[in-house]
Order: sequence, then C-alpha cells, then structure tokens
Amino acid sequence: MSEQGVLREHALMWSGPRVDRLRKLDQGSAGLVDRLLQVARTGLPGMQRPDGTMCFTRRFSAARVVAEPEGCSLRYTAITVLGARHLDTAGQRALLGGRTVGEVCDVLVDRLSSTNSVGDAALAVWATAACGHQGLERALGRLDVLDSGPSTRYIVEQAWVVSALVAARSLVDVERQLGQARARLLDAQAGALFGHVTGPDLVSRFRRHVSCFADQVYPIQALSRLHASAGDPGALAAASRCADRIVSLQGPAGQWWWHYDSRTGGVVEGYPVYSVHQHAMGPSAGALTASPVRKLKHAWCHGQRTVSSTISPSASGPP
Repeated sequence: MSEQGVLREHALMWSGPRVDRLRKLDQGSAGLVDRLLQVARTGLPGMQRPDGTMCFTRRFSAARVVAEPEGCSLRYTAITVLGARHLDTAGQRALLGGRTVGEVCDVLVDRLSSTNSVGDAALAVWATAACGHQGLERALGRLDVLDSGPSTRYIVEQAWVVSALVAARSLVDVERQLGQARARLLDAQAGALFGHVTGPDLVSRFRRHVSCFADQVYPIQALSRLHASAGDPGALAAASRCADRIVSLQGPAGQWWWHYDSRTGGVVEGYPVYSVHQHAMGPSAGALTASPVRKLKHAWCHGQRTVSSTISPSASGPP
C-alpha cells in the first residue's frame, strides 16, 4: 500500500509526554522504559514473517543457532502497530521489514477473514483507528460479525473491544456497539475485581471466578480510556475500584500477582516475578491520565523496579 492508504497524517515519533511525565515521577522507571524500548526495536524485526505479520513465538533449540519464527499472530501484529505508529516513517520501516504501519495494517485487515477471534478483530480495529487507516470500516465489519449475539466473552477480549471502539468513535459512528460492549464489561465486574469471562458456558464454573492479572489490567485501561474520551463516571468508578484493589494486593517488592478470586477480591496464586506483569501490563494501565491511573502510577513504578532487581523465589508471597 502507498501512503494514500492512510486517512490522515500523524507525527510518528516516540510520544514524549508520557515518558516525560514518568521521568518527573521516577527517573529509574523512565530509564527502564528507555532500555525496554531499545530491546523492542532490536528484537521485533526477528519476529516478523515475510508477509508482514508477526509470529506467535520464536522457538529456541540446541539445533538452532537463531530461533526461527513459528506461527502467525494477528493480535501481536496489531499490538506491534499500536507501538510502532509512534515512530517516524524511517523508524517504522527499520522495525517492520521495510514497511510502514499503514502497509502492515493492509495485511492485517486482509487477514481478518481468516480469524474467528473477537480479540484479534478488536485489536485490528484499535490499530487501524489509531493509525487513521482506510481499512477501519472493514475491520469494524469483521468485529461486528464476530461480536454479535449474546455469547459469553473472555474479559480480556471484551476489554479490547471497548478500547477499540473508543479509538474508533471519533472517526466513525460506533456508539451503539460501544454502549453494548461497555454494558457487557461492567456487568462482569464482581465487586472490585473482574472474573475471567463475562458469563457461563465458556469455561467451567471452577474457572470463571479465577481471573488473571490481564483480566484486571485491560478493563482498567479500557474503562479509563472510555471515561477520557467522553466523560463516563460509571466507567471511571469501575476502573477505580479495580485499580484500588490490585494496588492494595501488590506484593512488598512491587509484584503484581498472577491469579485472583473475583468472588473474594483476594489472590489465588502469586509468582515471584512474572516480568510481563511488571514491565508491560501494569504500566499499560498506569500510562493514562484518568483518576485510577493517578492512583496506580506510584504502584507501577514500584512494580517496574522489580524488573531490574533480583527477587529470590523465597521472596514474600501474596497476601
């Protein structure tokens, strides 16, 4: 695709304001973000497939000097676009095998007919909306097909639907779909925490209430974005309750735990240091500007420090 595939121009540089705000709050965490961005720039080219999509994994073995990409992940492709769009055109091409984010969005939208995943389609909507890409309406059409009906959804995917429609609402009319997605997500909150699914039948009754860290972070992110986009006190209150609870449960060394019980609001299972919680998922909720994020900022800075420090397996467990 040529540059005509992008509906509007964007200043695609690493977005400074967030990092600048973080630098004022915590120099060490800002330095870690700088290091992790460089790691991403170095590692992502090796995860791209020849067609422009991202692989699902890279498998190392004794027989391989370099790990080869395996599988294809449309959601990882969309997530990469959401990050790479902050680079200028030269930076995008260096990261994406000579392509721009618009050209990767072309591939992403074309591949949506091959997936039945609501999460994949939602992230594609989010990516195309964030880039102002002309494939947004096609992506929305696929999401409408996959997200129609009363079926139960995974909480993470439902949160992605809300975030995606928030990103799209200034470009196209998605208010009906956004209202439905909002209601489904809010109805799934049990007290302060979210469960693993929005209702019965998708997983066993023994699993529904056992939710992971992602089941808390992505709703906080989605509901905060929803409030920031048009003022939604109900969404903000729900995000605040969840944020308050996971902060109150954070480990003494800044650990974000693995599994929670949405019925009791407690921790089911900890993990000494689950690095993606610390350096990526926690900050993804804390990088916004709505009220629950202000409560989270110091907590996720504390959590990020665990990435650059050593915590032994015998470190204090969850409360």
